[in-house]
Amino acid sequence: MKGAQRGSLEVTLDSDLCVLRGASAVINCRYSKPFYNTVTRVGWWKQYQEVGYWRSGSLPNFRVSSQRYRYLGNFNSDCRLQINDVQHADAGDYSFSFSTWSETQTSKTSTELYVKELTAAVQSSSVAEGDDIRLTCVSGCSTPVDIVWFKDGQPVSNDFVARREDTGRYHCAVWRQERVRSAPVAVNVLYPPDRVTLTISSPGNVVRGSSVVLTCHSDASPPVRNNGYSLYREGRFIGSGHRTPIPDVQPDHSGRYHCQAWNNISSRGVDHFNSSAVLLQVYCTYLDINSTQHISDDDDVTVWDPVLLPDVPENISITINPAHVVWGSSVTLTCSSDANPPADTYIWYRNTNSSSSNGLQVGSGQVLSIPSMEALHSGLYLCQARNQVGGKNSTEVLLAMVDEEQRGSQMLPAVVGIGLALIVALVVALFLFWWKKRRLHQKALDESNVIYSNIQRPDSALPDVARHTIRSSSSQSPASIGGEVTYSLVNIKSRDLEGLSDSPDVQGSRSKGKNSIDSVIYATISPR
Repeated sequence: MKGAQRGSLEVTLDSDLCVLRGASAVINCRYSKPFYNTVTRVGWWKQYQEVGYWRSGSLPNFRVSSQRYRYLGNFNSDCRLQINDVQHADAGDYSFSFSTWSETQTSKTSTELYVKELTAAVQSSSVAEGDDIRLTCVSGCSTPVDIVWFKDGQPVSNDFVARREDTGRYHCAVWRQERVRSAPVAVNVLYPPDRVTLTISSPGNVVRGSSVVLTCHSDASPPVRNNGYSLYREGRFIGSGHRTPIPDVQPDHSGRYHCQAWNNISSRGVDHFNSSAVLLQVYCTYLDINSTQHISDDDDVTVWDPVLLPDVPENISITINPAHVVWGSSVTLTCSSDANPPADTYIWYRNTNSSSSNGLQVGSGQVLSIPSMEALHSGLYLCQARNQVGGKNSTEVLLAMVDEEQRGSQMLPAVVGIGLALIVALVVALFLFWWKKRRLHQKALDESNVIYSNIQRPDSALPDVARHTIRSSSSQSPASIGGEVTYSLVNIKSRDLEGLSDSPDVQGSRSKGKNSIDSVIYATISPR
């Protein structure tokens, strides 16, 4: 306490006081006077400017510069001053004075009032979802205070795990003095794109030539930028941007579309997130958008089924089963169509003359059955499909019968071809077998039949049977008869012998033995 004394008058004030902005401050003050002196007036001053005075008595007894000032003292000894909702303008030196009938006493010392702030702080203003958040509140005054936290006016803890809903503005305050609060601090919880959706909107029915706009949406922090969206059709990239207009839609634009969102924030290693697929169907006729039915909405695909406006059947076609019909077999003809409402009547016609436009009605119903095919059943068939709007004919299809002979003639070329191929293969195999066998036989004969030739001058000791003079023909000269004769013994194969037997030169010079296997040919060798 700081005091001031003048004679018997004394004022004692608080030491310097620190107060948080918004709080209430009380400056303690005591004064003393002689008991016989009566205090008629008290006042408080801020830096030599009176902020208020109070008089004793029942008449209007005070005047203050602000309603926030309140005198808590009395006119005896207590001179406390209360300042509510302290603001920075209230900071300064405060002093007290009082007056009696005879004099006025002012404290020669003052109390310094400091106004400070509560400051809220967070380690990082942007945190990823799942990270820990710790909020810190700092007081400008050294006096300890109890702190509470608020988010958007609701009390919260100052230590928690970040969730996307925790994004907001936080401030701290003095417990039970919520007016004493800090300036707000923003906390932004970052998370990757969530609830990615693709919408298809158009000013009218989705028909050829109309305009269609595909728009991507997502919930993300930070928000996905325009170039963070990608559009795909049937898995193929179409373009970037959250909005893709198609001014002149065509049937080839039909397909399943989905968009992909990215904002540089990942979750479990994934940073690109897809919407569910949306089916775009482009029709050549108008659609009743008001009666569009929602078929499914699951995690993978969202399908909206546009209902066609009533129209006559289209795309009428006939299928024949089986494709090849033979005499006596059964055959069915099926008529199919696209219609809204569905076709409820089918009529069958047969025309035996292609140049005639008149057909004979042969049945009704979507399926025409012929249990046993005959010649009279052949012809051009068409079906007429009808619904509540009208009817339309299919194109004509030919129902022709294939008989067994024709089926056989169709199979004959294949059978003949297979037979010829087998014959050629057999001939080639036999030829190779014969050729190989002949070579082996020839080789064996060549090894067993060796011809030896021994030609020498005749010996006088040779038996007479080995000496035989081959007579010359009458054309030979006598001189040749008396010359020396040389004989040669030659072994000749039997097949060569047969060739020699036909030669006139050797006839008469061949001697056959009844029990001899080899043949001996004697030849006359003329002397040199």
